[in-house]
Amino acid sequence: MRFLPGGSCRHPHDPPHGGIDGVYTAKYGQKLEDDVREQIWKYFDGELLVGQATFVPIDEKRDLIVAPTMRVPMSIASTPE
Repeated sequence: MRFLPGGSCRHPHDPPHGGIDGVYTAKYGQKLEDDVREQIWKYFDGELLVGQATFVPIDEKRDLIVAPTMRVPMSIASTPE
């Protein structure tokens, strides 16, 4: 199994059209976004929380790991992270 790295800090209910999310949607199509949303609704009651992760198949050889890093997007410019 080969996983694609990446992530974003968008709100989980916002459409993923910018940053790395936009790159994946442009490359793999709207179906990938729809599959991610469907899995989150089906297995996580509509919200994948920080600390949780899941994966969605892209094709026979690759999966996309989905793991949020923050619940609400905000600047981390003044934090030690």
